[in-house]
Amino acid sequence: AKANPGAIWEKYTYDGTGGRATILLAGDDYHDGITLGIDKDGYLHITYDLHDEALNYRTSTSAQDVSSLSSEKSMMGTHESGVSYMQFWNDVNGELFCAFREGGSGYGDEYMYAYDTDTTTWAYATGTSTQGSFYDGDITGTANDTNMYVSSPFIAPNNKAYFIYLKAYNSGGTTNNRKELSFFSYDMTNGVFEKADGTDY
Repeated sequence: AKANPGAIWEKYTYDGTGGRATILLAGDDYHDGITLGIDKDGYLHITYDLHDEALNYRTSTSAQDVSSLSSEKSMMGTHESGVSYMQFWNDVNGELFCAFREGGSGYGDEYMYAYDTDTTTWAYATGTSTQGSFYDGDITGTANDTNMYVSSPFIAPNNKAYFIYLKAYNSGGTTNNRKELSFFSYDMTNGVFEKADGTDY
């Protein structure tokens, strides 16, 4: 839905009518919600139905317009088969970023991408390692496996994104060992990750 001038809400339902696609949330738990990001040119970026699932991602076909969405597309084409906890945010200049987990509870890697409105493509965020990863969950099927449960970032005027997270050990959902509340920041200007003490993350 969108609010028109005068605060009149206009609703669009993606149920196959009106020339719009049918978009259903097939998941059976509260993880499978919808996440919305808006790039600096006003285009909507939407992911949905993701809990260790193949990426479901669409964009609006016009700026500031929810009445028509693209067909499903990839972001980078890799690490998109088991996606969870997608989140979008903008830096102080309006540049769009996203982060997500690839893998399951207690055994997942974290990835961060940055969107380029000039080329309308995603790229690995500056400062991330191989293929956009910023956390290696050591996915080996052993007790050493981990993953992060990451908060939505707080964006500061210095163009840093501040995150807190819990680290989970071992797979198993509610039975895994979740501990170690931790913190890191990401400088979106120069691509530097830091711990709370200012050392490299």
